[in-house]
Amino acid sequence: MRVCRGVLVVIMVMTLFFVSCSDNVDESDMYTFTGKTVVDVLNEKPEYSYYVAILNKVRFSEKTQSTAAQLLSTRGNYTVFAPNNNAIQQYLDSINNTTNYDIDQISDSLALSIVRNSIIDSGDNNAFFSTDFISGVLDQTNLDDRFITVGFEAGEASSVIFLNNKSRVLTRDLEASNGVVHTIDRVLDFSNSNLAELIKQTPNLQIFGQLLTLTGWEDSLTLYRDLEYEKLDHGSGFSTSGEVIYAPEHRYIGYTAFVETDSVLALYWQLPEIVYNSNGSIANWTQIYKEIKEKCERLYPEARNGNPKNEDNAVNKFVAYHLLPMRIRWDQIVQHHCEMGYAYIDPTQLGVDCYEYYETMGKTQRRLMKITEGAQSDGKRINRKVVYDYGPNGDQLNVKSVLRPGVEIYEGNSGYNQQALNGFYYTISEPLVYDDGVPNSVLNERLRWDFSSLLPELITNNFRKIKDSKNYYFPAGYFDRVKMRDECNYKYISYYYATIENYQGDEHNISGQYDFVVELPPVPFRGTYEFRLSVAHYSALGMAQIYIGTSPDKLHACGLPIDLRLDVFGSAIGYQLDGPDWDLNRQNDKEMRNRGYMKPPQHDGIKTPQGTVPVESMRSSVSKGPYARLRYIVYTGTLDPTQHLYMRVKNVLENTAASFELDYLEYAPKSVYAGAEAEDIW
Repeated sequence: MRVCRGVLVVIMVMTLFFVSCSDNVDESDMYTFTGKTVVDVLNEKPEYSYYVAILNKVRFSEKTQSTAAQLLSTRGNYTVFAPNNNAIQQYLDSINNTTNYDIDQISDSLALSIVRNSIIDSGDNNAFFSTDFISGVLDQTNLDDRFITVGFEAGEASSVIFLNNKSRVLTRDLEASNGVVHTIDRVLDFSNSNLAELIKQTPNLQIFGQLLTLTGWEDSLTLYRDLEYEKLDHGSGFSTSGEVIYAPEHRYIGYTAFVETDSVLALYWQLPEIVYNSNGSIANWTQIYKEIKEKCERLYPEARNGNPKNEDNAVNKFVAYHLLPMRIRWDQIVQHHCEMGYAYIDPTQLGVDCYEYYETMGKTQRRLMKITEGAQSDGKRINRKVVYDYGPNGDQLNVKSVLRPGVEIYEGNSGYNQQALNGFYYTISEPLVYDDGVPNSVLNERLRWDFSSLLPELITNNFRKIKDSKNYYFPAGYFDRVKMRDECNYKYISYYYATIENYQGDEHNISGQYDFVVELPPVPFRGTYEFRLSVAHYSALGMAQIYIGTSPDKLHACGLPIDLRLDVFGSAIGYQLDGPDWDLNRQNDKEMRNRGYMKPPQHDGIKTPQGTVPVESMRSSVSKGPYARLRYIVYTGTLDPTQHLYMRVKNVLENTAASFELDYLEYAPKSVYAGAEAEDIW
């Protein structure tokens, strides 16, 4: 297999100023009608004169003669957070340590930074009005590929909106023909520090910052963008409708950390009083670290290596379990899509519990964390364990008892910046540990992954949960977890706002004479598991052979090829929609299992075009039934968390138009699929 993997290069944000926007603005795109463009709106108000001057100065690269002002005069959907003159003057004075700095003397790099940070290009999607703002981050990045955070405070007449914790929105929703302008009182700026540096710079995170240095994990949080990827010609692929689509321009690398504040560790671990130096560092670090080390050694008695930089060291194990190899914005920590009770038109209206499983960082220790959020979870919770009441027919999902409340994740941190150049950190309510209860209780359940959650690159580069239904082409080597031959045409499709029956509203669609290998996530404990894969069936699909094994080059075929052209209601599968008679429903479940299939989960429903709560389950939908993502039992056998398990999928037909869809996968331990009680349908 040819894998185009580049050397991962650490770069700082200034490098971004000389990439992208390499062509001049096409004057055929200029508006000729009388509607006011963003630039017209800005020119009308003297308070924007400094910002307009900067827009006329800035060119996005040395290859173009077009200015930022010309860009904002073209067709499009631009959201502009325009700093007023006072904001720009204050910013220039602070940068240059002077007063009344001359705007005409602003450097090209600083002007470019101000412009790129202040504009979001939404492409074919609508620009952001203030009514679109929700607490957290905007779901599209600015021209510098950074997320803008949004916060609200109570005001006399209405709530006050703050961006990046500091910039207050003074005037909202100045509408233009090609976008919308919001006035802010401080220039939007972003930290250029990597994630470890940002944590170490944050006053109330000094303990965890020191631990990152001591364990060497700070060196594993530095990568930002794969420059070697951008040097390669990745070719192109084809959408599901046959249109030519191109590979992403960038391949960013990112991280997320869940971090205890100093006060949380001091409280829960009964640390000595923390004494800070005048520069904010911990003066009695030796005393503090001694207590932390002893606590970690009690938590991880099997980790006996004395070197804290070794992954078999107790302190190292504690720190590593806080780190994820992907940049996750707040609203994507747990995905909500079409679960029963949820209405995506109002993201605050949560439904039944949703969950995501993530593999934490570490080469020698493969550990999972579960994050839950729903109407009954009281926030986003790490490693929460509950017992559910499924009702008399098993078609309800109510929390019966809470065995482990879980560690709460906080959205903010006392107004401190949480977004680094290459990721986010989030503070948590108590120490996060991987004790015996995590693998043996919390994770001793059916584990379900949307395939997208396995791909750090997809999440970091902000392709997940996007607002359109476009096809995105990914070349070989873009995803570390997927190895494929050149003959594969790999497309990712987001259906978040469409009434499509996919789990979490997206799919990975691979066509051509495909042959690819996926590294699967680890299991939480050694035991017998069923490995299941979602499968769609309709005439446009083909036939694939699936292989499983622990060596990517020596995988074993799992049964006969699966024919994706079969009618799900035919005798080979025997799917029957759930009806009012639950004895018949359960009987059909058993019959389908005997054929190697399972119905889709009760957890999800068919969402409406209006974005309201689903009114029918996937299991009982008449309109979507023929296209249901059934579960196919691929493999049953012993799996171990130390193993690296791989799945190969190969097209066995001479039909390059046929495709294979990856939607979600499951591990079900024997205690679930063959336990004392029947497995729930959720």
